[in-house]
Amino acid sequence: MVADFLVVGAGVIGLSTACHIKRLRPRARVLVIERATRICSGNSARSAALYRNLFSSSTGRDLAEASIAYYESISELIDLRASGYLWTWSDAAWRASEAPLRRLAREATGVELVDSGGLREILSLGEADQGFEPPTMALYGKRCGSLSPMGLAEHYARGFVAAGGEIRLEKAALAPVAGGPGEQAPPWGRRRFSGLGDSSGEFHASGVIVAATGSWLQDFLGPAGIATGVYPKKRQLFGVRVADPRCIFSEGRGGVGPIVILPTGQVYCKPILSRGIMVAGCADDLGRPFDLPYEGASRASAEEPFFRAAIEPVLKAYFPGLAAAYPGGLEIANSWAGHYDYYWPDRNPVIERVGDLVWVGGSSGSGIMKADSIGRAAAAKAVGEESIELFDGRSFRVGDLSLRDRRVAKEDLVI
Repeated sequence: MVADFLVVGAGVIGLSTACHIKRLRPRARVLVIERATRICSGNSARSAALYRNLFSSSTGRDLAEASIAYYESISELIDLRASGYLWTWSDAAWRASEAPLRRLAREATGVELVDSGGLREILSLGEADQGFEPPTMALYGKRCGSLSPMGLAEHYARGFVAAGGEIRLEKAALAPVAGGPGEQAPPWGRRRFSGLGDSSGEFHASGVIVAATGSWLQDFLGPAGIATGVYPKKRQLFGVRVADPRCIFSEGRGGVGPIVILPTGQVYCKPILSRGIMVAGCADDLGRPFDLPYEGASRASAEEPFFRAAIEPVLKAYFPGLAAAYPGGLEIANSWAGHYDYYWPDRNPVIERVGDLVWVGGSSGSGIMKADSIGRAAAAKAVGEESIELFDGRSFRVGDLSLRDRRVAKEDLVI
């Protein structure tokens, strides 16, 4: 098949990119190929499905806030729930980063500071013994919450197909090739990536290839001689049973409250108390290997010993009511794991182009919450535009996310 633009990967980022390519070039033939049997079946489906605008990097904040503005415009289609984010710090951690955190509170929309008294009006906190420092300050983000990754992916897929785009499933892409299929061109004869083959044996000739394979990006492009700088790092999530909402939230809140990030280990909690559970994860970075070889990213599973060692003690220390309700140990209702496509140096997305091949990745766990803006920027890179207008009207220079001409501030708020 011949396509003007060939997008590899039908996760949220790939579909957003394809949709925006079609918006910029409505007459172009745009094809998305995906190795799975359905869209949004990789790490997009394994996320905690959170969104926030609490980012220390102004670049990350621009990408997130513009995306959130778009999501708010389609809220019913993607089950958008603005429950809020409560990011807490111990006294020592707050004092160490107070100036940039106060600046973030001023610059981000819908963010306010909460002191220790305000925290206890929201959370059923204990004294956080066992050596864990109690939270004394927090940033409360009102423009934060959760959404449906599948709903978002299906929204982009519908728009893309309605505009004339095509999605082919069960087509595992092989590495892009320089020259024609089966050719062994010498270095001076490799002027472009002409396309790629797939697992069915079909060759797809393409004007521009866009690789949006997430955690598999380096595994996909390494055979083509490309070092993406993007690698997979495992993240795990555990659904913990909560017998009584008052174990987490203070009296009078009716079991309703924000997503919470605790000071120790940046353990984060997503209450789904209508189902009697709270999803918990952890900023598991130093000591957690990048998965090599990279194809290991497809075999992720949650590890109960990790939960017992790294997450359970934190939850029990900060929420003594929860510990008392389960004296034999917290009960895991469900668990799963996926991978962040990690760009370690600054944890902001990467969008780069070599000739007629573009790759997009490195969202470092915040791909869904920035997907609309990332898709717009990747589409602009694919069609050769240097700047774009994000959904909320702010201008964005696409080259800021490249590797060779990068202009971003390091992101510190990663969970």
